[in-house]
Amino acid sequence: MAQAPDRLPAFSAAELDLMKRADWLLTKRQIQDKIFALLQLTEKAIEPVWHARQHPLTSMAPWPAAKISRGENYRGLPYLILDYPARFDKADIFAYRTMFYWGHFFSLTLHLQGFFLHDYRIKLYHAASRLMGPEVYISNGPTPWQYHYGEDNYELLNERSKEKILVDPFIKLSVRLPLSDWQELPCLAAERLAQWVEVLWYS
Repeated sequence: MAQAPDRLPAFSAAELDLMKRADWLLTKRQIQDKIFALLQLTEKAIEPVWHARQHPLTSMAPWPAAKISRGENYRGLPYLILDYPARFDKADIFAYRTMFYWGHFFSLTLHLQGFFLHDYRIKLYHAASRLMGPEVYISNGPTPWQYHYGEDNYELLNERSKEKILVDPFIKLSVRLPLSDWQELPCLAAERLAQWVEVLWYS
């Protein structure tokens, strides 16, 4: 059992004001429900892109159904994620993750690890110049389970950073979308997956 503090906690005037109100929590729930619906539409936009690009990798059965998850504490803030298409087999990972991070961004992230990275590492490296742009990032952190865009987690994909593709134990390519551009999410998610899969399958 946690030890009780020696002193009463101190609440600021702003904290007390929020404590007395319920409307902001109800609004938060409404926003999260709408984001959930937006991710469902994103799944529908992605589905034909994924199924139209059949490949021996996609025939590995069974691929899990799309999954939308909610959480309240990624770096202290709520989030929702859509994993589709995604396969997590111990150390072998192919995951396309669409994320809403409260107060910050939407992100589209391709995560390759183990078998899925081994088979496509060279193709991805040689095609990296086609993927570069002011909004395309590559992972540089120690763990694949961080999604913020701090310098200790992502850097822009460029001629220097693409060398990581040849040596890192996992690779994540990621694109950030401002929250104000939420209407673009389904279309952008489908377009970005199509580009990345085209490189992996056919380059």
